[in-house]
Amino acid sequence: MKKLTILLLLALPLFISSCDKNDDVASSNTEQINLNIDKTKLPGNLSITYKAEGTGDGKMTQLKYLDDKGVQQTVSSPSLPWTKTFSMAADSSVSMSATGTLSKGSLTITVNGTAQGTTFNLSDSQTRN
Repeated sequence: MKKLTILLLLALPLFISSCDKNDDVASSNTEQINLNIDKTKLPGNLSITYKAEGTGDGKMTQLKYLDDKGVQQTVSSPSLPWTKTFSMAADSSVSMSATGTLSKGSLTITVNGTAQGTTFNLSDSQTRN
């Protein structure tokens, strides 16, 4: 009986450390994601739509974009999918960035614009399988 107790006491730390290692492997698969659409001048008067989307376990922790007055706006932990639309004048600029976490799925940001036959599309995304 004494030998069995000693064996169990020796095996317990091994069991506990093996559980911790599995937890570390799962959390190490999650990566910090940075998405960016550089500041870009618009070719004319456009209706602009900013979009943020995610699949799988992708989560955005912060979104930044230039509004219709050229002022940077920040959204913390946006619910996905997220959209914002503005009418913007010629010579205005658009910009969008996002940070988040992802282990399996995708995170995408896009800026789309349309007006009188003019189409404007920018995007950035990350995918993990």
